[in-house]
Amino acid sequence: AITAVLIGMVVFLSYGQLVQTQREVAIKRDIASRAALLERAFDEVTHDVRLVASLPAMRAVCGDDASSDASASRAEMASIGLSMLRAKPHYLQVRIFDGTVEGREVVRVARQGGEIRREDEARLQLKGHRDYYREALAAPAGKVSYSQVGLNREFGSIEVPHSPVVRASLRVERLDGSPAGIVTINVDFPALLGELLPEDTALLTYYVANEQGDYLWHPDDSREYGFDLGRPYRVQDDFPGMAAVFGPAGAESRVECEGARGCELVVFRRVPTFPEQPERFLVLGTMSTGGDVEASAAAIRARGLGSTAVVLLLGAAVAGVFAAALITRPLRGITEAADRVASGEDASLPVERRDEIGVLARAMDRMLGALRREERRLADVNIRLRAANEDLEHFAHIASHDLREPVSRVASLSDLALQIEADRLSEQSREVLTCLRDSSAQMVDLIRDFRSLTRIDRDDVVRAEVDLAEVVGAVVAEYRDRLDRREVRVEVEAQPRLALYVNLTRALYRNLVQNALDHGPERGMVLRFTASASEGDEGVWVLGVWNSGSTIPAGELERVFAPFRGGRGKRAEGEENSGLGLSICRRIVERHAGRIWAESGADFVHLKFMLGGRGDDADVC
Repeated sequence: AITAVLIGMVVFLSYGQLVQTQREVAIKRDIASRAALLERAFDEVTHDVRLVASLPAMRAVCGDDASSDASASRAEMASIGLSMLRAKPHYLQVRIFDGTVEGREVVRVARQGGEIRREDEARLQLKGHRDYYREALAAPAGKVSYSQVGLNREFGSIEVPHSPVVRASLRVERLDGSPAGIVTINVDFPALLGELLPEDTALLTYYVANEQGDYLWHPDDSREYGFDLGRPYRVQDDFPGMAAVFGPAGAESRVECEGARGCELVVFRRVPTFPEQPERFLVLGTMSTGGDVEASAAAIRARGLGSTAVVLLLGAAVAGVFAAALITRPLRGITEAADRVASGEDASLPVERRDEIGVLARAMDRMLGALRREERRLADVNIRLRAANEDLEHFAHIASHDLREPVSRVASLSDLALQIEADRLSEQSREVLTCLRDSSAQMVDLIRDFRSLTRIDRDDVVRAEVDLAEVVGAVVAEYRDRLDRREVRVEVEAQPRLALYVNLTRALYRNLVQNALDHGPERGMVLRFTASASEGDEGVWVLGVWNSGSTIPAGELERVFAPFRGGRGKRAEGEENSGLGLSICRRIVERHAGRIWAESGADFVHLKFMLGGRGDDADVC
């Protein structure tokens, strides 16, 4: 009798833990994958804003090049914006402003009613009074600023029907550092989320909120964007236990049981979608309604209690065998299946049973099937995003290729004129031709570096095991004449052997050496290639290039890797560099799933990086 009672108690007490554990594993996997996709979607927007801001035509549109045809440059930028809107269905507008306090639009391409077009000049507006424009104008150079997600306004009024928008903006600078213009991309926020969140919410319900907790996505759309409509609705009011997610510590996720229908598992996760604005974030929430699972669990409870009563009447021996055969073994099978699913393996459930165990198994099987379908759909979305980016990179590659030939011809012709007409040129004419030749050569360098920037994601498909000392030695050999001429003392610390994209790593060191030469003293500089094992991360190395004789202000350390922010130094031959070298370094390190940062003192600069992760591929040659 005691054995029977114990078996009944085990069945009664353990069923709830089994069901809740399985549901918790499922929704945590789901929200983690969707949070990662949401981060990647915003990374793509940041990348596109930087791409538009770095195009040569952009500087002409903003009036940085007095010799350029502003009208033709604006037409070229409008064409690029139209291509971008066709490639990204969730983009609403690409806009270029003049960078003044008034915020006058000079180019706007927009998606309206299924049509994509360039707006006439008569419809261009002044946006200097809007918060997103003022924030972009005041932001540090090279920083992409995001507006709050909110309802779009045109000519001062909220659009009807409502159009929730988030805007990404980047200030473009003149060579003297003054603002020359601002690039802004308007993103259709519901369309972006619609590609990441499922339409079928029979098993899971989704929520999205801003850093204040205001709902941006809710099953009841009347509770969305209440802060813009004068009736705010917040996560903290509906789920008081979730307040910690919005606190300074930013708890990664919380799970609670709430709801009038019984235990509803709720998970909220903080998503750092704005990496350059750490105080800003989105919160993604998932709730498992679990109706079928709760009904099945209740039936199992009743079955377990009834079986225990029968077993008590029949005796301890019969009770043990009967309960083990009827309840314990199937439940153990479902538990083992749940463990296999949690570890990513396939598992079969006893869906063919006709009792309550079968009802529970079928409910869990439907939930797992829905999750697998969503994983496949998210994979398809990923493929489409990658294809759209490849189209944009292809366009940028063609544009830079077409620009290089005429610019090279201008450089060659001006140099030829200087040689042939040397005796007949006035001093003023010689200065003009020399300036034209040097500027054209600088533009060729800029186009070359821009093409390198767009090719990074396509080069070196697979990593290879390589001794970094060999890579460093090869780069030093390339620069040997220049290093000797400037009396540079080269020091190389012991380098590790790592799995790397070899060509990209060589380009990384080449750009870091060039940066040190651009900004270091003309004579007597020390150039050191550093390497040290990372504390606390076994197998991870902190690499770097250290040079004496230069410094970076503390306020600029975070911005030196943005395009045209690494400083414009002078090459040994006297030609100005392109300003893209450190941007290329950052892209190469990101391709390795690593990170790069700058440290500086009164008389040194140390650019450090880690080539962590496995990158985009799964194989190492």
